[in-house]
Amino acid sequence: MIRRPVLAAAVAAIALGLPALAHAEVPALAVIGGTSFTLNPMNDFYAGVAATAGGRLSLTAPAEVTFRLVNAEASINNAFEYQGSALFSNADLGSGASRTVVAGSGLLDFAFRMPSTNPALTLLTNSANGLSSMPSFAVTMLGDGRARLLLDDHGGSGSGFAAMDNDYDDMVLDVSIAAVTPVPEAGELLIMSVGLAFAAGVARRRKARRA
Repeated sequence: MIRRPVLAAAVAAIALGLPALAHAEVPALAVIGGTSFTLNPMNDFYAGVAATAGGRLSLTAPAEVTFRLVNAEASINNAFEYQGSALFSNADLGSGASRTVVAGSGLLDFAFRMPSTNPALTLLTNSANGLSSMPSFAVTMLGDGRARLLLDDHGGSGSGFAAMDNDYDDMVLDVSIAAVTPVPEAGELLIMSVGLAFAAGVARRRKARRA
């Protein structure tokens, strides 16, 4: 029979190796900055809904992030990038274009790339959203784990906020997140392995005594 103190020690050793797995932080999406407004009921996709123009989309904790293309009204072929790599463009609308990435906490590292004769209007990053000399995207929150990005691309020309057509439907994406299962660190794995080995040794000795 395994003595209670011995069994308790084994269980404790195993438990010490699993804190990250047992206490994963639940991520959420948040909008930083920007100006609240209501999407245009005449022109905008998802019209009549409260949104934030010029806001930046952020994560409160690491997560798996899925971007899905749901609308594209622009006459030019805008593209969507994550960490400098193109994920899809307006031309992919109707194909079910969707990509999932793993992101850390803080501002999401995405950007819209737009063909334009003005170099200042070709790239809009999440961190630069809201600057008056650039295109803009609006964010509609659909809960802690979902949001919608709606791009106003300047129509591919012009300069300054006054040139924007203010119809946030040139490229529209749904964003959803899921928690990332943390991987135990080396020290945690060592503690867990020692605990499991200890428990296995006790079990073998108990079996030997019965034989």
